[in-house]
Amino acid sequence: MEAQPVNPAIQAMPKVELHCHLELAIRQETLKTFALERGYDAADDEKFAEAFLIQSPMGELPSVLHKFLNTRDVLDAADCIEQVTFEVCEDMYLHSNVRILELRYAPSFLLDKHTHIS
Repeated sequence: MEAQPVNPAIQAMPKVELHCHLELAIRQETLKTFALERGYDAADDEKFAEAFLIQSPMGELPSVLHKFLNTRDVLDAADCIEQVTFEVCEDMYLHSNVRILELRYAPSFLLDKHTHIS
């Protein structure tokens, strides 16, 4: 699915973003770096996209949840969570002109896998 160009007038408008999931709003290059550091076979762009990215509408919930789980697996330290949170806020503000952001994540979801994070 190819991204459509955004009308400059719409791009310039201040926006409100509601219900944005942190786990699926991470910069691709950051996510790929984390995945490679943790041993995922992410060097190949196609395999990386298959494991982590939602690039078009997905017809079934289990496929979406699988990507959430893979992303959760690489967010294994407080500094990772801090970095991606900062980057998502920065990207929304600078690139999308979002001025109010409801950024969601579930600490319990991360702690299910990474009990060492406190």
